[in-house]
Amino acid sequence: MRSYFFVTILLLGVLFANAVPAKPEPDVGKVTDNTFRSDFFGFQCSFPQGWSTLNDDVRRENNRKRHQASVKEAEAKAPRDTPNRTTTVQVFWIYDLLIATPGSLAANAKPPLPHVHIWAMERFGLFDKAGDDAKQIANLATVKVLRASHEETISGHRFVRTDFIHHDDNFEALFETVSGKYLLHFEFRGRNEQEINELAKTMESLKFDSK
Repeated sequence: MRSYFFVTILLLGVLFANAVPAKPEPDVGKVTDNTFRSDFFGFQCSFPQGWSTLNDDVRRENNRKRHQASVKEAEAKAPRDTPNRTTTVQVFWIYDLLIATPGSLAANAKPPLPHVHIWAMERFGLFDKAGDDAKQIANLATVKVLRASHEETISGHRFVRTDFIHHDDNFEALFETVSGKYLLHFEFRGRNEQEINELAKTMESLKFDSK
């Protein structure tokens, strides 16, 4: 009798374990009309009406191909193992979550101006806090800071916004925030300052799930 009861408990435990829904991968997202939803990061936001987005399957495949290429490159550059030393290569993930443009976008094409780009990266080292990415961008020779970093609270989350000009003709409004072990980036690119300010107004549509 005790053996039968023990087996039943084990079977119930397996059934309950299987019933727990798997957490979605970080780059799983859904676009409905002009609204993007991320279940993993628990937010949704809108982009300009009528704009096109990169196909979700293509976007996620590109994420994995890019990561694999980065791993191979890091392994090729890493010092060779010796009897007294073993080199471990760690490459942090970067996920494109949404790329939206006024026209269609090919799988491997660079997004034209203007565009909206939402992406996430694992936190590490120099890229650990909101605003860290902006600090690195500001050091690039081809970049000018259009608006210095400053904090904004959006949907209850602390963001750091910084605006840049790349190569004198590519304007960017960048919003950064922390989400668990990731940094979230909401990037708006345009041909002039007015254009990126208009695009940045879509941040008003951003809503995070209540916790």
